[in-house]
Amino acid sequence: MANTQINLNDYVSFKMTDFGKEVLKEKLAAEAKELNLPTSRNIESFKQETGEYMMQFHEFAYYFGSQLYIGNKNIIEDNNLKVINY
Repeated sequence: MANTQINLNDYVSFKMTDFGKEVLKEKLAAEAKELNLPTSRNIESFKQETGEYMMQFHEFAYYFGSQLYIGNKNIIEDNNLKVINY
């Protein structure tokens, strides 16, 4: 079995489901409220020209970690994160 390493600062790309979009919007709104910001970050700021969404792996874990469990709705369309190498 091959080992794969991923750094928490690596960027990941994925196709988000409608449920994933709802989760991200809620998390961004809660983040803005917690930090006393006048507005929340826009979900579109994560969207790429390809239609996929991209963020650092630690951001993905922060925004979606609580929703990643057996039996919950899918966050990602194909359940695959692509690690983006710069």
